[in-house]
Amino acid sequence: MARQEDEAQSITQGRKSIDGETLAARHLDDKSTTMPTQRDPSNTLRGCQRILILGRTGSGKTTLARELAAAIGVPHVELDALYFGPNFSTAPLPVLRDRTSAAIAGDRWVTDGNKSAVRDLVWPRADTILSSA
Repeated sequence: MARQEDEAQSITQGRKSIDGETLAARHLDDKSTTMPTQRDPSNTLRGCQRILILGRTGSGKTTLARELAAAIGVPHVELDALYFGPNFSTAPLPVLRDRTSAAIAGDRWVTDGNKSAVRDLVWPRADTILSSA
């Protein structure tokens, strides 16, 4: 949205855009003016309903996910908590998949983790993917 406002201001002032294109030369039927604006999670999380946070071990995925979920008022789904049991025992694959499916069934959540065994469940449901790297 900010870029559209900048472009509109640039057109009225005859300046060039960020990418060097003369905005005054654009046609009003150009895709940039007819296509809906895509949201940019680096500027706002408005509209983000199901957020997946990826990153290396120890990169802060869980901390970021927990704080983000609390800030926007949605459940935090920690994939490691679904996978690991007492004394770092691990859940069998069918159990992990069932737990994950149930945890991400809601309309809004923030999850963190890199579990390839449930990637096919989580990634298609996520509307926003962030990296904590």
